[in-house]
Amino acid sequence: MKRSLACVLTMIAMTVDAGPMRAPDGPIVIHDAGGTRPLMPLAKESGMAAEPPADLRDVPLGNLPPSVFPVVSRKLTPGEQPILRLERPLPPVCLIGDDPRSLAWLEANHGRLVKLGASCMAVSVADERAWHRILRVAAPIPVAPIAGDEVARLLGIGHYPVLIGPEVISP
Repeated sequence: MKRSLACVLTMIAMTVDAGPMRAPDGPIVIHDAGGTRPLMPLAKESGMAAEPPADLRDVPLGNLPPSVFPVVSRKLTPGEQPILRLERPLPPVCLIGDDPRSLAWLEANHGRLVKLGASCMAVSVADERAWHRILRVAAPIPVAPIAGDEVARLLGIGHYPVLIGPEVISP
């Protein structure tokens, strides 16, 4: 369980980026047992596009389509989360929402988050306006709109805003 949590948080920290989301330049090989054939010739034969549509390759996180919202985390609510010690260090990731408590917390902890190189998961975002409000307060901290139910389940937390890592979960 702890390994899967570390993987989830590491993937989030690695994928949250202040710049545009981009498709990889080439194939990413996860496993090759030999005898692997490229899929592109098959894709071309079947009429599939050779590359992702341009509108999906360079989407800045500030200009997400309205269909992304609302972001809802059913296992997390705004509130006071007790401090919990982590069994192993994790990359610094904060969980925030678009509520006044989260925005005030983000402002109060902004310097510490920047110093740690933290990324943020916006686990509750009502709409595009709320998303842009979060981005204004967080800049230049990278933020991604991601439901936090799995992180909440793995860590046993129920409230945000919190900072996860490096050694503790703290409000």
